[in-house]
Amino acid sequence: PECFIFGVGRKDYDIEYDLEDEEDNIRIEVKATGTNTFQRFRKHALQSDYTIWIDFYGLRNEEEINTNYSVYFFRTIDVFREFMNRDEKEMSIEKITDLYHIVPLNID
Repeated sequence: PECFIFGVGRKDYDIEYDLEDEEDNIRIEVKATGTNTFQRFRKHALQSDYTIWIDFYGLRNEEEINTNYSVYFFRTIDVFREFMNRDEKEMSIEKITDLYHIVPLNID
């Protein structure tokens, strides 16, 4: 393994773990939600290997803004298998957790 590559300018993925054989690279899509609970997964995002989703649910109530958040990590194909041939799919973290029983990581 060589390195992690972050950000724009490296194909379509937010993070890519650059292995010696480019065909084996691990592609990671990063999503975040705050006041809006939905994210749009475009074709490249649907074809990523993994998704990291940060849900800043503490921003949803304007009267009680706080810094609460949850981080989810899942194999993209496990959640979006039926949508892989679409150009895009809109999804909420609530729907993902309900349908696929994905729980947030324990980060303390």
